[in-house]
Amino acid sequence: MPGGLGVVEAGPIARLAAAGIPQDQAVAAVLIQRFFTAYLLPVWDWGKFHALFGDFRDHRQPGSPEVQPVYQDGQIVRFTNDPPAGIPPDGQPWNGTRVLYLMHPSDPVVWWSPDLIFREPDWISQPPGRDVLGAMFWVPFVTFWLVTADLPFAASVPAGHGHVYTTEFADGWNAVLRPAGITPAELATLRGMIANGG
Repeated sequence: MPGGLGVVEAGPIARLAAAGIPQDQAVAAVLIQRFFTAYLLPVWDWGKFHALFGDFRDHRQPGSPEVQPVYQDGQIVRFTNDPPAGIPPDGQPWNGTRVLYLMHPSDPVVWWSPDLIFREPDWISQPPGRDVLGAMFWVPFVTFWLVTADLPFAASVPAGHGHVYTTEFADGWNAVLRPAGITPAELATLRGMIANGG
């Protein structure tokens, strides 16, 4: 559950109750706010995200794999599944506005699409990503349902796989924001804190 449903809501509910709002109304108000901010918007925005991601993926540079596409020489948008290993394209300047997509090859949230029903994606016929079986193949309808069936379990895998992004955020944000003076040791400490839950 995003943010630990129930734990996050306890504080606002207690503050509303302390302000004199009846407990049942405080609970309802906080849960409605949670629904509209944590659940409804991501579901609504998924289509927008998927359209942008699909456009970048479909118009990637020839020869760049779908699991690690290069779009317009990486001038603004880049993709990585392992930020400490580097963010392609290597050697290309990345100045000005920067957008970074973190995406594990085994993340069904990234690869799920209704297009899987009738169209074989490029990632099936290309060399597999670092954590995908090379024996995977596409079958109309079947592959769609297999990826769909993986969605509920996408966050039930070790860090660095599926939809479990943890330490990648430290290196990803470092690459995008480029904070002045941060050292490799400080990044390593931050990675350790994130890996250990804070």
